[in-house]
Amino acid sequence: MEKLWFRLKGSLNLDSLVLLEALATKDMLELGIWYHEWDDNRTVVWVANRNFPIINAIGVFNATEELGLMVLDTTGKEY
Repeated sequence: MEKLWFRLKGSLNLDSLVLLEALATKDMLELGIWYHEWDDNRTVVWVANRNFPIINAIGVFNATEELGLMVLDTTGKEY
């Protein structure tokens, strides 16, 4: 999976964070912003769908004037 989607000016990055459940084999997808050059651990600043990660699906990041930032799966479900 390509890790870096978009680089904002400076050291703030927008990226898809791929996590693995500790006791399962399902891949979970979250969209996050972190400080990339601040330290080696990439300190997370914001995660769009931290409580409801996309599981085993492709995610789409969308920004609209009415709804703001959104993360959707391929069925259109918002996270």
